Amino acid sequence: MGRLRRQRRQQEDSQVADEPVPKENKQEVKVEKKTSRYSFKVDHTNAKAMLQQAKANKWKWLSILIGAAIAAYMAFKSKIFGG
Repeated sequence: MGRLRRQRRQQEDSQVADEPVPKENKQEVKVEKKTSRYSFKVDHTNAKAMLQQAKANKWKWLSILIGAAIAAYMAFKSKIFGG
């Protein structure tokens, strides 16, 4: 059973069949869904940005560490430090 069909059934079960749903209520629900969807998208975008920033920070320190290791190797290899 599809998600929308399941939601409709749950709404039908929770509402009385004789009582029609007012139009204002439908509009409020529609606006609420729209704001909820918008806030989810914003939160999701912010989470992705934070993840990218964390990855960039990790790569920056990894490249610094590799650069320092290569520099130390070259210094010892050219006998600047050590014998």
